[in-house]
Amino acid sequence: MNIIDKYIEEALIFNDDDMKYKFEDWVSGKNKVLLVVGYAGSGKTTLGKELAKKHNVKYKTTDEDKIPGLDELWENLKKKHPDTFTTGSAIDTYSDEANEMFLKYAGPIVYKYINQIRTPTIWEGIHLLWWLTPEQFSKFSVLVKGTSHITSTTRAIKRNLKRNEGNEKNLPWYKLAWWTMSDNIKIQPTYNKLVRYLKDKK
Repeated sequence: MNIIDKYIEEALIFNDDDMKYKFEDWVSGKNKVLLVVGYAGSGKTTLGKELAKKHNVKYKTTDEDKIPGLDELWENLKKKHPDTFTTGSAIDTYSDEANEMFLKYAGPIVYKYINQIRTPTIWEGIHLLWWLTPEQFSKFSVLVKGTSHITSTTRAIKRNLKRNEGNEKNLPWYKLAWWTMSDNIKIQPTYNKLVRYLKDKK
C-alpha cells in the first residue's frame, strides 16, 4: 500500500463515510446499545445527541457519565503502584505504562457494564476506543465517525482553545494545543484497528 492509499484508507487527511456496524439492529431494538466513537473533534457528541433525540433514547458520554468501578480501580492501582500512577485519572492517563496497566483491568469492567444495559442507550466517547477491544465492540452496534484525523484534530484544538478545556494548569496556548493533538495521535492505531476489524466482520 503506497502512502496516498494509506492516507485515504485510514482517513488521515480525507474524510470518510461514517461506518455503521449492526446499526439497524439497534434501530429495531434487537441491540440495546449503540457505541459512537471517533477522533476527538470528529463530531461524536453532536451526532450522538441528534440520534438520541431522533430515536428517543438515553444518551451517555464517557466525559460526563461515570462507569461504576473505574475510579475504584484507578485508586487501587495508584496504591499498589505509586511510582507508575503519578498523574491522570480514570478517564485520562498520561503514562504509557499506567495506560497499559489500567486498560488490562478496565476493559472487562466496561464491557460487563455496557453488556448489562437493557434500555435503548447511546454511549459516546473517545475513551471507549481505549477501554474496549475490537472483538468487544463487535458485540454491540457501533457507529464510527469518518471525520479525518487532521480535520478532527483541527476542530478539537479550536474547540479546546476556545473553552480553555482541560487547562487546570493554565498552560500556554501551544501546550494546550499539543495536549489536545496528542489524544488523537495516541488513539490513531486503535481507531484504525477497529475500523479494519469491523469492515472484515460486516
